[in-house]
Amino acid sequence: MVFERINKKLVSVKAHYFFNNAGTAPVVPFLPTIAKQLGFSPTEVGGLYTILPVAGMLAKPACGALADRLRLHKLLFLMAIALTALTFFATSFIPESSEPPMTNVSLDCGVETNIRVHGGSSDCARQRLVENSGNGTVQCHLSCDPLKVNGSWSELCQSWNISEYCSGMENSKGGPDTLVPDKQSTGEEDVLNKLEFTVEVPLHHTLLVDSDLFFRVSRATFHNGMTIIPYCNAWMSMECGLTCNSLKVSEAIATAPIYGNADERERGSLFWIFGALVLVAWVGMAVTVSIGDAICFEVLGDRPGDYGRQRLWGSFGWGAFAALAGFLVDQWSQGQTQKNYTPVFYLAAGLLIIDFLNSTRLRHSEAKMSASIARDVCRLFLEFRIIVFVLWCVAIGLCTGLLWQFLFWHLEVLAGEQDNCAVVDWVKTLEGLVMAIQCFLGEIPFFFLSGWIVKKLGHENTMSLVLLAFGARMILYSLLTNPWYVLPIELLNGLTFGLAYATMTSYASVVTPSGTEATIQGLVGAVFEGVGVSLGSLLGGIVFEKFGGTVTFRSFGIAALCAFVLHGAVNYFFLKGNRPHNSPAFQKPGDIGETTYYSTPSEAVRILEGNDSYSARKPILMSSS
Repeated sequence: MVFERINKKLVSVKAHYFFNNAGTAPVVPFLPTIAKQLGFSPTEVGGLYTILPVAGMLAKPACGALADRLRLHKLLFLMAIALTALTFFATSFIPESSEPPMTNVSLDCGVETNIRVHGGSSDCARQRLVENSGNGTVQCHLSCDPLKVNGSWSELCQSWNISEYCSGMENSKGGPDTLVPDKQSTGEEDVLNKLEFTVEVPLHHTLLVDSDLFFRVSRATFHNGMTIIPYCNAWMSMECGLTCNSLKVSEAIATAPIYGNADERERGSLFWIFGALVLVAWVGMAVTVSIGDAICFEVLGDRPGDYGRQRLWGSFGWGAFAALAGFLVDQWSQGQTQKNYTPVFYLAAGLLIIDFLNSTRLRHSEAKMSASIARDVCRLFLEFRIIVFVLWCVAIGLCTGLLWQFLFWHLEVLAGEQDNCAVVDWVKTLEGLVMAIQCFLGEIPFFFLSGWIVKKLGHENTMSLVLLAFGARMILYSLLTNPWYVLPIELLNGLTFGLAYATMTSYASVVTPSGTEATIQGLVGAVFEGVGVSLGSLLGGIVFEKFGGTVTFRSFGIAALCAFVLHGAVNYFFLKGNRPHNSPAFQKPGDIGETTYYSTPSEAVRILEGNDSYSARKPILMSSS
């Protein structure tokens, strides 16, 4: 603590972690839902999130190596922060599709006409709509396919007197029930005209039968202004796409949306713009993290064990401003059918500008440079303990990817299975509490204690502890029946993220050859996120879709426990006391002819926190010239 009081440079380091995480928190958690509101399909969004970690994996070591080679760490660091702020802010100007996604429904016409919604994503939303429908009237837009008709299309034409849609009908099979409307020539192919019109739906007639919703249609209006009271002398039904101007109705009818009803070229252009901006922002964040950590360790000097005390301020920023952003979105969206994310983009931009200004005050030395970065890094990765470390990074990345992508999904599935709809009503509040506990009661204490824990246990034993915590955490998730019971489990996030991240970055720092700091931090981040998190998201999604959350989390938990046993065995039998004194790669500073000296990362932390001089004892990787 005395070190922190006299080293004023750490104030700017702490402020960077706080403002950078606070600036990304208002946007990053909401990007998938923003993409959904823009009208992009789950497949499109999933494909984008497969590319993002790979882009980060490539950007981190590439920019880290560039910073080490050109000794431009601070310049690239500031450029990455500015790039992130600019692209996040630009994302707020992407317009929504001209037409919202539609829901598959059936239009049943008889003595009265009803819209039938088959099932839905939320039983509670449908139940609330029926119980609290009131006397209001909702306007909905229908786009119906004349070729997907059960019954007589000609009956609809005659009963509704819609000659515009029925004139020039062709009888393809010789019977009146096989009549189809004209096709419109585009010069390349014939496009079938759809039957599109607007209907008025009085909500007090809404019925819920089993899992199907029925909306009574009181009036239908066509684009030429003609209005009718729809009915049919003989029953018929056809498939349609439905959108309504009511948020509570939209929530109740949400099933499998029909994407692409808007102009395909317009939607495709929006997706590419959105994807490009998010990709650039993701690269900016990745570079900021990797070079920022390298700068932090350079500022810390001979006290790498204090990294966690700097990084915990990032958790403060993330936890506080992620919760604030959710509140602002809800406040700005009152009375609207769509969420208004404008305030979070302005909030993020403002915080990242503050981070940029603060980071210009960081005092970073660019003096160190390895004579051969590639050779030094390759020699480092020939060490057996480094190979084990890399595999450990992949393992915790796999588990982290599953948690980041599917924990909230699992909780919402559990909430939907409860008899009490209040659980569903408060599930977003629960998710906010989960994030708060993860940050304030999990990450922050363990970031603060990480140096002490690593000093007591050593890096290798701490890595085993992280795997054990991951195994326990995921098996506990698989045992959940009520989603609210997840809250005490989130205390383990301190071990599985706070301690894990501090261990990963500090281990990389103490084994890093002089002059390759940003390169190694970039490689470690690339392995963790680009390989581990990406594979965890992919494998987790496949298992989750086929077997559900319980089986997914249990299988990952068992795998993590097996990795814990294996890592512990390797650590005990192969790494314990393993000091490669004869390794030509590691040599004590000084004359080339001096005796080779090597310290394990665990021992290095003890040396650094002891009375020995860091400059005389830090293991470095010498390059032959």
